[in-house]
Amino acid sequence: NVYYPPIVRGIEDCLDSRGYISFLCNTDQNVSREKRYIATLRSQQVAGILFVGSRPSDPALSAHLIELRKALPVLMINDDLLAGEIASIGNREGTGIYQAVAYLRSLGHQQIGFISSSTPLTTYRHKEQGFYRAMQIASLALNESWIIRE
Repeated sequence: NVYYPPIVRGIEDCLDSRGYISFLCNTDQNVSREKRYIATLRSQQVAGILFVGSRPSDPALSAHLIELRKALPVLMINDDLLAGEIASIGNREGTGIYQAVAYLRSLGHQQIGFISSSTPLTTYRHKEQGFYRAMQIASLALNESWIIRE
């Protein structure tokens, strides 16, 4: 995914400039792998942990992060699933799809569909919510058969 390398590079450069070493752990949204990485990182007495990318959309699968933040600093990058519980920064993914619908509407299109993933990640949920919001604001008919989740 071309989205993440510049983010990871920026994090690494920032940490390096402050005398920290970074470790990169790819979980592929596998919670048990994530927990093993966390245990390993904690055994190495890391100063904090940054999580980059989407989380499983079920908050119960991220509950262990609430406990983790009690032990060391935790930051979610590009996900706000646990907003209010864990510090997070990111973009507004629903805004992009909202702007796309508004643009299509400005061109006169009225029958607009949405293709997403059935993978239960927050990134897809945010985009779908943005689509529904945009369709409602634009007063466009929503045809569920035009919404595809692969």
